[in-house]
Amino acid sequence: MVFIPYCTGDVFIGSGPRDYSYANSTGEEVRYTAFHNGYENSMEIIEWIYRNFQTPDKIVM
Repeated sequence: MVFIPYCTGDVFIGSGPRDYSYANSTGEEVRYTAFHNGYENSMEIIEWIYRNFQTPDKIVM
């Protein structure tokens, strides 16, 4: 079994930038952009599986 955790909830199909904001400890709004690469990561995982396991019967994501 190979377990790859993620935090975006996009089931490894999302890609691209996403803007976030939150209030810091002084109440000031902080904004930032995170760059998600779910699709690219999932394709790399599948390629790694095929390189490291002999003919897997199933791949479940």
